[in-house]
Amino acid sequence: MVEPDGGSESTLIRGMAIFAAVVTAALYLLGLLAIGLAVSEVGDGADSTPLRECQDAAHGPQGAHVLGHEVRFIPLDVMCRTTDGRHFASPVVLSWLNPALACSLAGTVIFTVGAIARRIEGRRSGMRAAWAAIPGKRSARAKGGRGSSKGTVSAKTESSSPPSRPS
Repeated sequence: MVEPDGGSESTLIRGMAIFAAVVTAALYLLGLLAIGLAVSEVGDGADSTPLRECQDAAHGPQGAHVLGHEVRFIPLDVMCRTTDGRHFASPVVLSWLNPALACSLAGTVIFTVGAIARRIEGRRSGMRAAWAAIPGKRSARAKGGRGSSKGTVSAKTESSSPPSRPS
């Protein structure tokens, strides 16, 4: 099927939207896998509670004892909780993952909106072309109908004298 008015461009935009959505889903699943593997180790054997990444974190508060962890799904993150109530991010989720997720999600939204707009534009131009192809259908302006300056004005002329009678 040949698409009217830039069909290959429309297909490219739809393809990019699908690709960006697949990349977004893959990145999110990668983050969930990393979090799931780290959290699954909690409670398995000696020295496994709290989360090992929270215990070994070099950027955590000095002298604070780690009490537990919280998993956040948007953005993907594991926050370590200390006994004094402070929180700090654990290195479970790769540092580049959330910015990459944000970029791919933005790309998904932009390409999806572009594909939808292109499809609506294509339907409108297709409907115009179909309407113009109907035989005998012309616009009112071309016929001299309503809205046209070429319309004819008919006026009856009456004479003041009565009609003549045959004698």
